[in-house]
Formats: sequence, structure tokens, C-alpha cells
Amino acid sequence: MGLKRCASGAGAPPAGLFAEASADWVEVDLKRVKIERKREFGGPWIGLELMRRLQLDQFLFEHLPAGREEVPWPLMAMVLVLGRLCYPSSELGVAARFYESSALADLLECLRKSNEDRLYRALDALLPHKPALEKHLKEKLGELFTLDYDLLFVRRHQHVL
Repeated sequence: MGLKRCASGAGAPPAGLFAEASADWVEVDLKRVKIERKREFGGPWIGLELMRRLQLDQFLFEHLPAGREEVPWPLMAMVLVLGRLCYPSSELGVAARFYESSALADLLECLRKSNEDRLYRALDALLPHKPALEKHLKEKLGELFTLDYDLLFVRRHQHVL
């Protein structure tokens, strides 16, 4: 149903969500081209663009403390978010497979220094800001889309007998 709605234009993104691009053409001699250091680019790039539209990058830099670390906590949080979006897996999976095989470090302009310990510590740094993050995302959702429902985050509790 969603595909039919999008194809008809009813589910199109809001005007101005994606900038129009003009095409520039260049001739390339394919016999002289070689591929080195291949990285996944599309998913991380579109995810980063969406983060910017949601002003999530600004939120993270405003709320997470700066320290003496080589890769600031806001960038590590962005790695977490984009890793979950593009490569849904554990922090170990993101650090061991996705981060090294993607252009994420290049797009975020940070060193290739990410491991599961830093990602878990970034989660710890994010946790105190969860209510503010939920409020921010709810406000941005309302600004970007006209929706008939409210955003709801559900927390599951484990009961011990």
C-alpha cells in the first residue's frame, strides 16, 4: 500500500526535503581507472543528511560534553545512530564490520578510531539525555511532516520473580 501511495505522489517527501541537483558530465577512460579503498557510501550519506535535517547533529553537540578524546562523544553518538540505521547490529558488529567498510569516518571527518568499547561508552553518555532527545525528535517530526498521530517511545521492563 505504501509503495502505491508513493508512486502516486501522495507519499512524496515534503517540498524542500531534498535539494534539486543539476547534472555535470565528464568523459572517463575506463581502461585507466582502478578502484582502491572501496567504501559503502550511499546509506551513511543519506543517513547523515537526514540527521542534519532533523538537527540531530546540533542536538548531540549541544548536549554531549566535550573532552580530551580524539573523537568527540557527539561524533561517536552519530556513528551509533548511523550504524543502527545502515547496519542494524550490535555495537560490536558496527565497530568490527560496518564502520571499517563504510565511508562513515570520511563523511564525519573523524579518525578511523571506533571500537565497541567507545560505542558502549557513547551509549552511556547519551542515556541521561534521552528525555530531551525524545522531545527534540518529536518537535522535528512535527515540523517536517503533517501527521495524525503522536510519537511514542516504549520502555520494556524485565520482571524478576
